[in-house]
Parts: sequence; C-alpha cells; structure tokens
Amino acid sequence: MNFAALCQRQRVFFQSGATRPLAFRQAQLEKLLGALQENEAALLAALQADLRKSPHQAYTSELGLVQSEVRHALRHLRSWTAPARRRTP
Repeated sequence: MNFAALCQRQRVFFQSGATRPLAFRQAQLEKLLGALQENEAALLAALQADLRKSPHQAYTSELGLVQSEVRHALRHLRSWTAPARRRTP
C-alpha cells in the first residue's frame, strides 16, 4: 500500500469532522481497550520474544499501563470535551 495515499486519506477523514463527536471517540477507545484485552496473550508473548520481559513485568510496565490510560480517558472524556467558557483579554 502506498503510504502517502494512506496518510492523505487519513487527513481527509480527520478534516471531515467525523472524529469530533463524543460517541465516535468513546467507540474508538472502547475498540482499543477490547483489542488490547483480546490480544493480551499475543502482546505479552511478543514482549517476551523481543525484549525478554517476563509476563508480569510486561503487563505492569506496558500493557496494564496502556489499559489504565484508556480507562482513564473513557471516564473523563465527557468532561474533557465539554464546552468551556474562556475569558478573552
């Protein structure tokens, strides 16, 4: 696949505004969390093979950390995307 064409399609998709709705963002984060959980064994095996990390170490320093960040984002996404009044100088 042509990398430049792929990047251009991604830019057009982003500029279309499809990523702005809260529901879209939540769905994408939930898909990411589901993919991490579904592929946990394969990810831990890859970290073992590539970096010689034990499953416990790989989970606590890599996989668990990312899952925690995604859950945090899901909990706070609504407040992060809420309109906020700002004073202008």
